[in-house]
Amino acid sequence: MNTRAVKHKPGPRVVGTPVDTDPGFMRAEWLTQRLGWGFVALLVLAGLLGVFGDGPLARAEVAGATALIEFDRFTRRASDSEWKITPKVASADGKVSVTVSAPFAQAFEITDVLPPPASARLESDRWRYDFDATRLAGAPIVFHVRAQHAGRHTGEIQVGAAAPLLVSQLVYP
Repeated sequence: MNTRAVKHKPGPRVVGTPVDTDPGFMRAEWLTQRLGWGFVALLVLAGLLGVFGDGPLARAEVAGATALIEFDRFTRRASDSEWKITPKVASADGKVSVTVSAPFAQAFEITDVLPPPASARLESDRWRYDFDATRLAGAPIVFHVRAQHAGRHTGEIQVGAAAPLLVSQLVYP
């Protein structure tokens, strides 16, 4: 028997050879899969937390000396949402006034206000709504709104003479 080593020459490359035998390609494919799984897991987690609908992150509230404001942290353009304002005190004349900064109000269409205000008017750079405190009887004031433009909208809502409260909503397209 002949003990000489036999050298093999590589043959011509066969068309259609699977690329998954290449270690570099296999590592890149594995990394791509893991990144994809991580992205999908983040989307599911965000959905469960309320970034795309109901959940613990979906609603926000801002409290001040004269009011509590509850609103949707995330909403969609042209979908209905609400700002729920619960006044804590009325003024000496038995009125509750709510002012909304005009640039913020322009980003939304205010479709309804419950209970209806006694008066509503534009004062320089803000909308002012006056309510009869006896008609409220501790009930919240609810502004039904519809976002007009996508993006982050930040504005001020003021109840009475107290400092305005900052409200920020992210509107999806």
